[in-house]
Amino acid sequence: MRKLLILGAGIYQVPLIRKAKEMGLYTIAASYAGNYPGLALADESWEVDTTDYKKLTTLAKNAGISGVCTSGTDVAIISLGAICETLNLPGVPLSCARIVTDKALMKCAFQKHHVSTPESFQVSSLEEAQMIFRQFTPPVIVKAVDSSGSRGITRADTLEELTAAYQAARQVTKKDYVLVERFIKAEEIGVDGFVSNGKVRFLLPHKKFTCTSEGTTLPEGHSFPYRCSPALEQNIHLQMKRAISAVGMDNCAVNADVLVSGEDAYILEIGARAGATCIPELISVYCGFDYYEQIIRQALGETPDFTV
Repeated sequence: MRKLLILGAGIYQVPLIRKAKEMGLYTIAASYAGNYPGLALADESWEVDTTDYKKLTTLAKNAGISGVCTSGTDVAIISLGAICETLNLPGVPLSCARIVTDKALMKCAFQKHHVSTPESFQVSSLEEAQMIFRQFTPPVIVKAVDSSGSRGITRADTLEELTAAYQAARQVTKKDYVLVERFIKAEEIGVDGFVSNGKVRFLLPHKKFTCTSEGTTLPEGHSFPYRCSPALEQNIHLQMKRAISAVGMDNCAVNADVLVSGEDAYILEIGARAGATCIPELISVYCGFDYYEQIIRQALGETPDFTV
């Protein structure tokens, strides 16, 4: 029986575990110890930090796994890339995993490959942040570079708010720097898709319903399709393909946050995994194929099938 390692055992990984079991696979869930539903659901569980790529790689090698995947989280992406590279398994390249889990590296890659993205600067002190704040026309967005779920990401309209935003980002990040990004007044949408064997298989823009509290914006829901002009749709696809190429993404699901204004599209950030908050379920309903199944098939080295 083939073994599938799933990184994470929370609510966003439970559907992967269930689908893998339906497909007749032996499932292993790796996660912190805790009340995570996937630990009891999987055939086997490893209580291990999903960022500990060295330990996970050793465990995966000894277990003789056939594939590894995750969903809905950026936390385990470097471990996923390391396991794939070391064990020669299909999945996101480690070099890409490092870029997409550091917003500063991601921004550098975007700029190098002419991806449309809001201008930003990496800063290592409050004084540097204040200098960029004055250089831009406020407001600005201050971002922890290695967080997910909008943690450590705050809008700052004044120098006083900038100080609080900078401190909030530094409390969250494990790096010694944060980003100060130019604020663009625009609609934020999501784009999900899949890239396999160097080919972008599909890209689906979708409307995003959000709420903002104390300067932080969080997703509440999504809807397909995203209705826009042909010119804007073409630009979204162009910038997404440039971003995917810029970070070296391959053999993985794609999840991105995008700003749209008029016919312009700006890539905020891109992740090498499926989105959270029921995006895979919505894609499955809208497109007529099981998105989780295709993620698993890719992880096993099979060709994903996105036909209805």
